[in-house]
Amino acid sequence: MRRKNLHKVLFAFFSFLLLLHALLFWRAKEDAFRGLADFSSFYTAAWMVRQGLGYRLYDLGTQIRAQEVLYPNTRSKNDLLPYIHPPFEALLYLPLTYVSYRVAYAIWVIVNIFVLLAAAMLLEPHMTELKAVWAPLPLLLFLGFFPVFIGILQGQDSVLLLLIFSLVYVCLKTKRDFSAGTVLALGLFKFQYTVPFLVPFLLWRRWKVLGGVASSIVVLFLLSLPVAGFYGTMSYSGFLLNLVRGSTSYHSLIALGMGSNTMPNIRGAVETLGTGLLQPGYQKVVVVLLSGASIVWAAIKWHISRIRPEKAFDLGFALALVTSILVSYHLQLHDLTLLLIPFILFLDYSLKIQDDAESRQFLLFGIIALFYFSPLYLWLIQRNELYLLFFPILFLAAMLSHEIGPSAREDKNRAEPGF
Repeated sequence: MRRKNLHKVLFAFFSFLLLLHALLFWRAKEDAFRGLADFSSFYTAAWMVRQGLGYRLYDLGTQIRAQEVLYPNTRSKNDLLPYIHPPFEALLYLPLTYVSYRVAYAIWVIVNIFVLLAAAMLLEPHMTELKAVWAPLPLLLFLGFFPVFIGILQGQDSVLLLLIFSLVYVCLKTKRDFSAGTVLALGLFKFQYTVPFLVPFLLWRRWKVLGGVASSIVVLFLLSLPVAGFYGTMSYSGFLLNLVRGSTSYHSLIALGMGSNTMPNIRGAVETLGTGLLQPGYQKVVVVLLSGASIVWAAIKWHISRIRPEKAFDLGFALALVTSILVSYHLQLHDLTLLLIPFILFLDYSLKIQDDAESRQFLLFGIIALFYFSPLYLWLIQRNELYLLFFPILFLAAMLSHEIGPSAREDKNRAEPGF
């Protein structure tokens, strides 16, 4: 396809996506302003801390009463949107409690947009081939991704996690291991992604990275103490276990946002497809075994990529991040925002290499275009079958894994040690 025609196709495609997202936002904005967006749970937590109720941050009854006060027309004990993140994250939203919820939500949406642009700028030097295809393409890849839109609409923190992993990538790329670990630990507000990503560094005994993580954990723990107190901070893990086990009277409400059929990860696929075939106990065993094997495999492949840092490091990082998404216990649609980094690194790499594998490139472009087709998400949401996205994500991981091997072996004699 001639470049001029390609530009027209890309322009039409992303214009359609942005217009669709704008229309969806316009339709949903009033519900969000009334407290039905996920942001209301963060605002509730920060408001409780400001009211001196931080020590009861993980008491669902207290959360319900707080939300009945803050959102009297939309909240009751039947539709609690709980705060389930670590105590330290509530500090981030504390300044927003000095304005009304509506104003706070609008501010957070704007902040999220700027955070997204910051991530795009951070990764911009690593998108040279994408810019060569069409200058606006790198930015449009960020703005046109449906999970990003959902994260911003819901007032979630997934865009912030994207920025954190972007910083980790840059630090590792420039051999600043301690800084990479320090930044990575900041993403522990969604530890289901950061902990699996950290495992390869533990297996490789990358002590500088682990030291950076440990130092940040100490700081985050100390920040949590004035938020929830020692008892409240230490009760966080038990609170999560109670939700998972369903030992709380409100667990069924929580489960509405944690249904396996809504999660495009290993857990979601096994538990959804295994219903009626495997007992729940056996399903958990299968999930653990597959997750463990996936992490070890990603660690092995990324270790191989260290042989050729210039060509294969990006693929290894992308594989590790995709694997962290696949093995996460709790995965929401907006958290697929993290896939932006693997998309960008794999696309830029694929455009950079000179070989005859046009069919492989076409397959990669096709699978990523599938992820950018927003009506697909709407269709899967309507059918309650978001777990089906597990298969294209798994396919992306397989493509990355397959590409790392040949790329890493090509020029082994000229390789530099480490990355």
